[in-house]
Amino acid sequence: MERVDIEMPLVKKRNNTFEPFNRDKLRLAMQVSCGKRPVASSQIDKVVAEIEWKIIQNNQEHVTTRELGEAVMRALRGIDEIAYIRYASVYKRFRDVEEMIEGMRDLLTIETGRDTPGEA
Repeated sequence: MERVDIEMPLVKKRNNTFEPFNRDKLRLAMQVSCGKRPVASSQIDKVVAEIEWKIIQNNQEHVTTRELGEAVMRALRGIDEIAYIRYASVYKRFRDVEEMIEGMRDLLTIETGRDTPGEA
């Protein structure tokens, strides 16, 4: 597969430093989250390409790690819930089990469209 080289914006990190956008780093983070899950490599490639395309379309000087993380979580939520929780646990830096459970509750609320999981 051929790719056109396009100048990607820099990535602004949480500590206000910048680094070049790294498609491989984004892909690797997703691969780790999807490890031993029924997620095809082509699904990960598609998400990475979609994220790249959105970044290019926005025509910004930089993209934040927060924007990238949120984009990955939105995509993983639709692909595999376990991969989503794995990624979210690192990205959101859950401090304890309670925070992780709250993240799972958020996922269940979104999935079911209910305000509280378990509501009828």
